[in-house]
Amino acid sequence: MQWLTSGYFDIPALRPGTVGAYALAFLCAGVAAALRIAIEPYVVGVQFITFFPAVIIATLISGFGAGLFCAGLSTAAATFFVLPPRLSFYIDHPGEVAGVLLFILVTLSNVILITGLRLAVESYKEREEKERLLMREVNHRAKNILSVVDAIAHRTAAQNPEDFAERFSERIQALSANQDLLVRNEWKGVEIDDLVRAQLAHFADLIGSRIVVDGPKLRLKAAGAQAIGLALHELATNAGKYGALSADGGGVDVCWGTDGDTLTMSWTERDGPPVSAPKRRGFGTIVMESMAARSVDGEVQLDYAPSGLIWRLTCPAASALEWGTQMQGRSTVY
Repeated sequence: MQWLTSGYFDIPALRPGTVGAYALAFLCAGVAAALRIAIEPYVVGVQFITFFPAVIIATLISGFGAGLFCAGLSTAAATFFVLPPRLSFYIDHPGEVAGVLLFILVTLSNVILITGLRLAVESYKEREEKERLLMREVNHRAKNILSVVDAIAHRTAAQNPEDFAERFSERIQALSANQDLLVRNEWKGVEIDDLVRAQLAHFADLIGSRIVVDGPKLRLKAAGAQAIGLALHELATNAGKYGALSADGGGVDVCWGTDGDTLTMSWTERDGPPVSAPKRRGFGTIVMESMAARSVDGEVQLDYAPSGLIWRLTCPAASALEWGTQMQGRSTVY
């Protein structure tokens, strides 16, 4: 296929269907007619010798329509200027009629064959381009993931050195869950409901009893899904260790929805032990606040109310949601 692509021409002004394509066909037929007339004294019995290359060139550069147009013009030019009686479309010799019919058959076959090869080359080049773009995208995303992993490792080591391995592993698993959802959806975003359930997988048996998941079917963009997924992981981890899910009877409401052009998402803990703001700002807090807010150009309110932690994200819907895949309806579990 490589040798075919080396002979492929893609000139925007001469692409199939353009005015330039048919102008090229007209030019090729005209040059072929002029050359055939010029060599008439030296060449006998090969009336169409210059017209075959003309049709091939027109088809190769400008596609099926131009090739067909050039074949028609070439047939007319050869009949009018080359075949006797000249300057007339009348052909008085049966052998010449057979020659014209054979020329038409051969040129049509050439046009069809070359068009098929051209389409095959175009498909091959398009696939090559997609592969190049895919490799660039994979490289870009791999660098982004490694940057996130590096940040998680440094922050966790600096602020939780005593249980680094456990905390680092948990956060990497949360990131992995986000990646699984994104890959499953071909990086076209993730439904919020799926993201919430993935990060609450350790508490799956509590969903529907102590954990309420409530919101319409909305799809987050990839960047927002990564950051919000990590924030949900931190919220779930803290709720299980210190918050509403650490004691019997406590519960969590995870809600989201849109109001006009605004997306709102909240995590509200209830009936758990009293909570208070941490004495120092750890990496988990940074993930829940700064990273989540920055990923969707929004704001995060983190309220350590005595009745339970309240996390609330507000952002422009256009910054966070894949509107093209937004679906109607609600997904509520009680």
